[in-house]
This record gives sequence, structure tokens and C-alpha cells, in this order.
Amino acid sequence: MDLSGGRLDLDTSGLLLMTNDSELAEHITSPEHHVAKTYLVKTSILLNDEQLMRLRNGMELKDGPTRPAQYGGFAIPRSTPSSRSRSPKDATGRCGA
Repeated sequence: MDLSGGRLDLDTSGLLLMTNDSELAEHITSPEHHVAKTYLVKTSILLNDEQLMRLRNGMELKDGPTRPAQYGGFAIPRSTPSSRSRSPKDATGRCGA
């Protein structure tokens, strides 16, 4: 049986890990294991300090809160423990980007 180690949202691109190891798939996708994931997010504008702080602190989306994000530079590598399905695109859109 092939299992996916994640998912891609609409209007995103990336790499999906496919495995037949169900323990590995459960470990990397379950929020209780706190496996960090890294995202490269491109925004249409340069984010200001307030917008970056909202990402850093986590924010409320319509389907629940995001976890705090780490970021650096003009691109925002977001490395966070996995929580519920929260798209980085949703978070950057909510902070005004």
C-alpha cells in the first residue's frame, strides 16, 4: 500500500513523500509527533514588521489557529511542528500579504 507523507494545497507546488511504511507515514503526519516542516512562501508584497510578527506568533484562521512560525530574510522559510492542515498560503493571506 502506498501512503502519502503530506498533501499539497490548491495553487501550491512541492514534494510529496510517498512510502509503503505506515509507521513512518503516521509519524511524519501526526501532530502529536511535532515533526517540523519547512515551507518557502512567496508573497506579492514585502511583509512589514507587524505582518511578520503575526506569522511569528501564530494567528487564527477560519478553521483554527496556526502554530508560531520561524522566518528569515525576504523569503519566509516557515519551519513549524505540524498541526492541523494549515496552508502557509492561508496564513500569509491573513496577515495582509
